Amino acid sequence: MGFNKSLYMELPERINLIGKKNKVISGIAFAVLAYTLFTYVISLAAFTSPSQELRWNSLPYVNQATYSPGDTVTVTGQLIEGDTYFMRGLYYYFTSSESIIWMVNVKGPDNAPVYFTYGEIIGAQEDQVIGAVQFNLPLTASSGTYTIKLIAWSGWLPAGETRTNVLGDITFEVT
Repeated sequence: MGFNKSLYMELPERINLIGKKNKVISGIAFAVLAYTLFTYVISLAAFTSPSQELRWNSLPYVNQATYSPGDTVTVTGQLIEGDTYFMRGLYYYFTSSESIIWMVNVKGPDNAPVYFTYGEIIGAQEDQVIGAVQFNLPLTASSGTYTIKLIAWSGWLPAGETRTNVLGDITFEVT
């Protein structure tokens, strides 16, 4: 029994050509998608941020709840320095004391900046570091609720990444 060509229908040349174009376009689209997914996964591994534990030991506070224009405000906070940092699945120990940058940002009732300062505190691992910042309210300070944002920044970690610890807002009233 031989092959009977008359039983099979041949597709016109034009349909065959469209099918080939679709295969080529689908192949290119798949290659682009695979490359995009591959580079995304690699970039996640390449930029894994090290993290360091920097814990607030007590909530920062102001020395009183209500002030008058020209009064001195004292902001105090206490935190515990970390002794290790975590990077790419491993823990590493700090080998020397590290510096902590203590930043204070004060905004008035209209959300306008009133005061900003920062300072450096150096402490060893697991030290309880106490920081206090004083500033004077302007004599022209308007009455209302003022907001203080307190930030502890542990500096640059070995891989060029940074760790910050932002506590919530502290508020006080000016009458």
